Amino acid sequence: MTTGGAGLPEEKLVELGKKGVKIMPGQSNLLSGRSTFDITYELMKKIGIENLIGGTDLNIWGLPYETLPVDGMKSMISNLLLKGMTERDLEIMFKVNPIRLFNL
Repeated sequence: MTTGGAGLPEEKLVELGKKGVKIMPGQSNLLSGRSTFDITYELMKKIGIENLIGGTDLNIWGLPYETLPVDGMKSMISNLLLKGMTERDLEIMFKVNPIRLFNL
């Protein structure tokens, strides 16, 4: 199985996460369908919250849709909460990990 545009097999993404590489799950994966969201969410659990960076790549200049990045972020967070991710997990993914990544 590959995920998103990265084209990396699931096993490689999990291995990279274990080595401390920070991975941002593709928002398009999370919005493109229930089964795709489930696959992405399961992969996120395998990679581990401590290795995930929250963000969105929606509304990339020139793409034919009008979804705003904030809409994608709201959708992503809502879906993650519905799947059982805690507010603390989201804080780690969207705040703590990016701060650590950039040494802020």
